Amino acid sequence: MLEAMDFVYFGMFFAWAWAVNQFVLSCMVNYGRPKEQQQPDVVLGEWHHGYLGDITFWIGLVLGWLPLILLGFWWRMDDTYQHTRQLKEAEYRSPWARWFGKYMWNIPGVPQLAAFMDRLVAWVASKHR
Repeated sequence: MLEAMDFVYFGMFFAWAWAVNQFVLSCMVNYGRPKEQQQPDVVLGEWHHGYLGDITFWIGLVLGWLPLILLGFWWRMDDTYQHTRQLKEAEYRSPWARWFGKYMWNIPGVPQLAAFMDRLVAWVASKHR
């Protein structure tokens, strides 16, 4: 028997899937532009906080914990909006990206972790071209 929360999880899953699709389409639009018009931040093969959102979303879904689902969904939507908007406004940074740059980037080890994640995602992307 379906319960009310099943519909919430079902709806969140489809909203998340739409956001992932929009992110991928934005990257495809960017790849389809002439090289000199491409935005360097709108690419699949580097670490995005949307990927963190995807992981968080799925962990929350498996555990059935709505706060984790919502946090993951928010990160995914924030990243999707940022990179879709960057197709027209290259300098735009989302609220999360601005907060991260202001408060988190100066914590020892964070820039190195970000660089490692960029290399890891670029390596995985290079294996699937």
